[in-house]
Amino acid sequence: MNKKIIITIWITILLLTAGFKIILLLGDVFPFNSDEAVVGLMAKHILDGERPIFFYGQAYMGSLDAWLTAGGFAVLGEKVWVIRLVQVLLYLATVTLTMYFVWLYSNSAWPPVITGLFMAFPVVNMMLYTTVSLGGYGESLLFGTLLLVVYTLYLKKETGSFASLGLLTIIGLISGFGFWVNGITLVYSLPVIGLIFWHLRDKDAKQKSFKNILTKFTGLILGLLIGLIPWILYVSSNGLAVIISENIGKVVDVSGESYLFSLLLHLRNLVLFGVTAIFGIRPPWGLEILAKPILPLAVVAWILIFYLARKHSNKDQAQELFRLISLVILVLVLGFIFTPFGNDPSGRYFIPVVHMLAILAGYTLGKLAYKPLLPGVLCVVILAFNIWGVVECARKNPPGMTTQFDPIARVDHRYDEELIDFLLTYDEKAGFSNYWVSYPLAFLSNEEIIFVPELPYHQDFRHTTRDNRYPAYSETVLTSEKVAYITTNHPQLNERIRNGFYINKITWKEKLIGDYMVFYSLSGKVLPDDLDLGLIE
Repeated sequence: MNKKIIITIWITILLLTAGFKIILLLGDVFPFNSDEAVVGLMAKHILDGERPIFFYGQAYMGSLDAWLTAGGFAVLGEKVWVIRLVQVLLYLATVTLTMYFVWLYSNSAWPPVITGLFMAFPVVNMMLYTTVSLGGYGESLLFGTLLLVVYTLYLKKETGSFASLGLLTIIGLISGFGFWVNGITLVYSLPVIGLIFWHLRDKDAKQKSFKNILTKFTGLILGLLIGLIPWILYVSSNGLAVIISENIGKVVDVSGESYLFSLLLHLRNLVLFGVTAIFGIRPPWGLEILAKPILPLAVVAWILIFYLARKHSNKDQAQELFRLISLVILVLVLGFIFTPFGNDPSGRYFIPVVHMLAILAGYTLGKLAYKPLLPGVLCVVILAFNIWGVVECARKNPPGMTTQFDPIARVDHRYDEELIDFLLTYDEKAGFSNYWVSYPLAFLSNEEIIFVPELPYHQDFRHTTRDNRYPAYSETVLTSEKVAYITTNHPQLNERIRNGFYINKITWKEKLIGDYMVFYSLSGKVLPDDLDLGLIE
């Protein structure tokens, strides 16, 4: 195929990728929730002179997402759509690198094109987590793809050459920096580094050169240390214990069960929730089955792709590619089962698997382009299934395409502007709420309205101080002359607040705005600790 035609097709795929996301964004189907608001607030604070190393309150996700968003804010203004634009651009870069990676192994036109189409029209899970920001998942996908590309280029270089050593240093740099951005990049870096040493054994077998191996090892470690500089700076100031605890998933280790029972729970989450989200059978936030009329066809299509891939996997040209795909998926599965991250049944941790399947399908079907009927049919069936699932989810708003697996955390943010107008009208600019209310309010009001997340949103009154991501807001509320309270979908909490007001001889008014219950015009300032809310810490 002519080079100009290939470039034109690649550009078309990128335009389709961006266009699909833009249509969904214009449809306002992605709720602006608190995790994304924290990224926006961090970006605002960076422009004001702050220099955060990690995501507020979570020392396992680096602040790169916020820094990139700050750059967008500096040019385009502090708007929600700018946060999403950063994610779209990151994903476009990932799609481009992924197509290039497939081309390096196939050296033909169709495999990267089909892979690109699978990336342009992905399952709901991939569409969601590459459009909204959660603090580094889009960047992790990009760095993971870059690792695969650089590793492949390294394999093509003559061992012992300066270029080979330079590429090893770059691999170390990306691995270290990616680990700071988000620990999920380990699912890419561990297989790549492991395979590097596996190949070193073979490449240097004839030379028996310990010096050669040591030189390469030094280059890799040097790059790794440079990439880890932000991580090292944080450890030097805050100690190692906290950051290790965060990176092994202690933050999501809430089951309280024995380790063996936890492993079984993680395995259940993987099979029931992980696999179904990976293939787009259900949205990552719910249990409903998507695109039911063509689901059987999509299942058959994937079975055929796996069968065809199995036939190609033994060919010399494909062995390294399939080895990489298998190891990335294996590392993620093992990490999910054996670490506390397996407690989280949402689909965000499975994005790399969706990525690998797009590569697998693209390479396998592209290699059969000389018999276009079968790969064409399989491609159309899966793309139709993916698009159907995304559109079906987009039309159900609320909840829209949400990152919240727990229904209690799903707030109808279509009423945010009405809530902000109400609070400004009655001069209620400070108070207390829950995590899913506080930070969107702060961002959308340009930090004119500050509510500290000291109220629970769980029906059993569970609450954690980790919800308070930015301590400076607490000082703002404590020094305010008056406070208000905002709850969401929690009648029992509302009753306890009312009872607390009665006991403290406080008079108040109430206003229901969408999912928001606002307690305002309090006759005196009263704090949550004075209301005896019965929180479970």
